Amino acid sequence: MSYSFTARGATKDAAKAAAAAEFDQVVVSQPTHQADKDAALAATNAYVDLLTDLEDGKEIVVSVNGYLSWTDFDGKAFVTSSLSVTASITEKL
Repeated sequence: MSYSFTARGATKDAAKAAAAAEFDQVVVSQPTHQADKDAALAATNAYVDLLTDLEDGKEIVVSVNGYLSWTDFDGKAFVTSSLSVTASITEKL
């Protein structure tokens, strides 16, 4: 199962919180992703923290995409895991 979302925040903490809230929604619709939630959010937070301090009129946009596949019927014997995180500073919308 795969997921993809984008989150925005006016501060690093706000961007990380928005990403966590989006991931919570992923888990609601795809409970299997509870298994990779902690790893995905740790990576997301690390990439947000790499960014420089924000200037006025800027915000952080985070895009997260992930994938899990498994061989059993209960979705716990994973054979593939994938994660892509992009964190960028952009003009506020």
